[in-house]
Amino acid sequence: MAGLPNLRITKYFGSATVQQMILSLDEAKSYLGYFWTPDGSSNIIISVGGQYIKSYEELVALAGQDRYKNNAFIEVGLYLSNDGHKSIWQK
Repeated sequence: MAGLPNLRITKYFGSATVQQMILSLDEAKSYLGYFWTPDGSSNIIISVGGQYIKSYEELVALAGQDRYKNNAFIEVGLYLSNDGHKSIWQK
């Protein structure tokens, strides 16, 4: 999307090291779309500035806000959540 910042996505699960990638909003639609399921069954939380992002449309709206639109990047975090899922770890 022209004129909007790219996303710097940091993945905090699934590897011994933190993984980062930079994507445009258009590229992020297919990459992050995997984690946004219609029934909410994904156990991945997508967050921008501590705010839980529930859809691609919400992410695009956020990117267009004054506080983000002049930035080169928006920092996006991907986190693993055990809420509502079986876990081997005690809560």
